[in-house]
Amino acid sequence: MPAELISVIGPPASGKTTLA
Repeated sequence: MPAELISVIGPPASGKTTLA
């Protein structure tokens, strides 16, 4: 799963904000 999708389905608090 691309990091881009992880940042979308996951909250910013998860630390995976690739799009942000």
